[in-house]
Amino acid sequence: MKPGYTKILIHDIIIPATGAYAADTRMDLIMMALFGARERTSAGWESLIKGAGLKIEKTWSAKGYQGSILEVVREE
Repeated sequence: MKPGYTKILIHDIIIPATGAYAADTRMDLIMMALFGARERTSAGWESLIKGAGLKIEKTWSAKGYQGSILEVVREE
């Protein structure tokens, strides 16, 4: 990835640490039961992205909408 040029956009659910919507928590349980996976909180996404040597530059979320968009760039 070229710093200052290349960006990755990730569209996924970001579960709040508290006060999550019921639909989000249901999806988390479904993913755990079927795939051994989980939905992530903001801290979980940040840890995952940072572990790959990248950083979250911006996050777009809409009130009442489950999905968010993470703009990810390479750390310089």
